[in-house]
Amino acid sequence: MTKRNIAFILFSSIALSACAKSTETNPKPVKPSPELQQKIQQLVEKTKKNMIFVEGGSYLMGDFGLVTPELEKTIPDSMAVKNPKGNTEKPDNQPFSPGDDNKTLHKVTLNSFNMNAYKISTGDFYIFTQAHGHPESITNKEYNPEIWHEVAAGISWQQAKDYCQWLGQQVGTPMDLPTEAQWEYVARNKGQYTAFATDTGKVESEKNLWSKKQYVAYKNKTNSMDTIGNIPVLGQTPSNPLGFYDLVTNNYEWMNDWYDKDYYKHSPVDNPTGPKSGTKKVLRSAIPMGADNLVMADGLTIGRAHEVPEPFTTSDGKKNFHFETYSSRCVANIQQPIK
Repeated sequence: MTKRNIAFILFSSIALSACAKSTETNPKPVKPSPELQQKIQQLVEKTKKNMIFVEGGSYLMGDFGLVTPELEKTIPDSMAVKNPKGNTEKPDNQPFSPGDDNKTLHKVTLNSFNMNAYKISTGDFYIFTQAHGHPESITNKEYNPEIWHEVAAGISWQQAKDYCQWLGQQVGTPMDLPTEAQWEYVARNKGQYTAFATDTGKVESEKNLWSKKQYVAYKNKTNSMDTIGNIPVLGQTPSNPLGFYDLVTNNYEWMNDWYDKDYYKHSPVDNPTGPKSGTKKVLRSAIPMGADNLVMADGLTIGRAHEVPEPFTTSDGKKNFHFETYSSRCVANIQQPIK
């Protein structure tokens, strides 16, 4: 997690209960106007179009660079991949990431599911707030309405979860936040040994990820505020081989799972959903960042981050944490494509 968050994370660990609850006071759905109803229907149709069916399967989850000789013998040939020379190989012994919470390589088997190709945009979340009485995203105030449709929403875990569940009701198929096992499976092209979820598996500035120069150009073109460093613009770079966009950067993504540093050591094999309780939620992806500034600790398919699910209130009644760089994407846990 970034250093700027350490102080209030320590404080919030005391303030938060074991179960995340919405901090809003019972927002009530409103009767949508014909114009709002039309926007909701357009969102439904867009969602159906952008939900990608992912066939389930098994893979080794975690930092696949750390494989002991003993463990390597247990990895089936089906888990091997071809290197650039065309030779079949299994993972090396060197870890990719510096953290120690993803080092227990463990087998995971997932059922099939559907996941949205895109993160929740500021425009999509605004439609939800108008229909359901929730407060707007902070990014609604930071960016011009003209670009809301292509900028990731900055929202808390509870806001993301509420949105996905509401969206599922509109589509007619239950939806929720993804588990981190589902997210990593998708980012690694159904569990292949892929370090970065780009079209090539590599970071290539101004080819498959934006450079700092491109972020600056977008900010200047749209006359937008720039309080987070770079604007998390969506869908402007190639998708990964499965068709998913912006898995590497352009906002962290909330997972449904509670965070436990040692969870990988005792994770169940079948459809793991994380610990039963906790104080922080798992995050994947990374903040908006130019490819020329990416380091190995950011944007990796195996990288884990974590954050408090809701802002906490100080003694003067003010919420002292905003979620500008936190978004998500929605999942439908059904065994067939959404139609």
